[in-house]
Amino acid sequence: MFHAFTGSDTVSSFAGIGKKTEFQVWTAAPEINPVFARYMTSPNEFDETKLAAFEKFVVFLYDRTCSEASVDAARMFLFTRKGRQIEAILPTRAALFQHTKHAIHQAGFIWGQMHERSPDVPSPSSWGWRRNKAMRWEPHWTELPEATSCSGLLQCSCKKGCSGRCKCLKAALKCTTLCQCGGRCGQNGSPDSI
Repeated sequence: MFHAFTGSDTVSSFAGIGKKTEFQVWTAAPEINPVFARYMTSPNEFDETKLAAFEKFVVFLYDRTCSEASVDAARMFLFTRKGRQIEAILPTRAALFQHTKHAIHQAGFIWGQMHERSPDVPSPSSWGWRRNKAMRWEPHWTELPEATSCSGLLQCSCKKGCSGRCKCLKAALKCTTLCQCGGRCGQNGSPDSI
């Protein structure tokens, strides 16, 4: 299950994270072992309500000091407070759910039943896959709509109040929670009272 979850020939890997790092995190976080074992032997028990342990593991993969338990909160923290590029942060919860389904299908149903004479393998369509126009199976990545270019992703690095050098102020936008100031600056560049 570890191999499938961290990336195999049929399951995607986590951007910017190699197997060596994943193995180090795995050995430092033994609480994931019963979770991996459970879905290797009982894959049908998995659903979206049981994603929390996988989320904690993935947060730990991307930042061992992050105190966030959910991947969505950790994404925001790493992007806004640690200045990580969007390509270097963890997947959304919706994408992680599909990824986990891919891994469980591979590890639990395919590899877990490889010694069975007649394995009971469910359709991949229930496990994060769909058929494309050519009727070939392809991964279904997420239920979220595709992101497009957005001025709302503009962020400044002002820490004590925005001034003339503020990117948001120059673009005639209000600061948001993505900014170093946390969106506490007013339109005129002075900190709002909290």
